[in-house]
Amino acid sequence: MLSALFVGAIYMIATEQINKLTADMSVKTAATDEMTKRDAARSTLANDIRFHAEQSEGQLALLFFISEKEKRIPVYQKMDTHKAALDQAIEHITPLITGADEKEALTRLVKMREVFRDNLQETVDALELDDREKATKLLSTATQDNLKEIRGLVEHLIKEQRVAISAGEQDVKDRNAEAESALVRSKNIVIASSLGAATVGVLLGLLLMRNTARPE
Repeated sequence: MLSALFVGAIYMIATEQINKLTADMSVKTAATDEMTKRDAARSTLANDIRFHAEQSEGQLALLFFISEKEKRIPVYQKMDTHKAALDQAIEHITPLITGADEKEALTRLVKMREVFRDNLQETVDALELDDREKATKLLSTATQDNLKEIRGLVEHLIKEQRVAISAGEQDVKDRNAEAESALVRSKNIVIASSLGAATVGVLLGLLLMRNTARPE
């Protein structure tokens, strides 16, 4: 009876420890999943920014090949669509950016977007006034420089996201390996403790039987 109680107490203590480790693993797994989702969202948004920036640049170049003003209207509409999508992607990625270097690049990107809008509007106004010489000059200087810097900043963001995802994936692997190792160690301790407790219990039982059987 005493040995059974002893073994039972050891088992309860060990089981509680395993349950605690399992709960800790669940919390870490949830945090890791959240981090992975955030990294994936940032990567997607960074690529969206690049896509819409490239599309806007392509539509701008297309304007110079269309002589009729009426036919340029659909191009302007597409540019507005890509502009809105790009601004939305920047808005959504902003709260997800945590690194100082990334924040600086994003801040520069937002400022450069404002400069690009002003230069773009001046370029479009010159084109619509049939001043192609001025429009072409603006496109090949200020506007093109803006686009070049925007592309560079976007590529920098994408590169940083790839690095972050790679580091995050390695961190996940390391955490999972550490948690699994701790759980295995705990289970081994449970098994060893249970066997030890059982052995002690048996010895105690034999000792009690011996003392009980000894004649007065």
